[in-house]
Amino acid sequence: MHYPVQDLAVIGERLGGSLHDAALAACTAGLRRLLLARGESLPVHGLRAMAPVTLRDAAESLSLGRRIGSLLVELPVADTAPAGRSRADARWTACGLRRDR
Repeated sequence: MHYPVQDLAVIGERLGGSLHDAALAACTAGLRRLLLARGESLPVHGLRAMAPVTLRDAAESLSLGRRIGSLLVELPVADTAPAGRSRADARWTACGLRRDR
């Protein structure tokens, strides 16, 4: 799948999240479609995925090099409503980022 970054940013903002939340919601939708196409049951508690996150704060925005970590999120593939999947993804990332900092 291919979406322009600006489109994902707009979608994320409209749903009350971020560009990253919209990207996770798009991945969740794709995985949901894949599982359904295969005839597999959708895991009620979601699929666990690892998402890369920056570990830099605003003061380090001009620093060279990368500081990247990972965040485990539960992708809510069983949720039938796209907006619900997006909100759940946003909650997971917000919770994980607060805990990791």
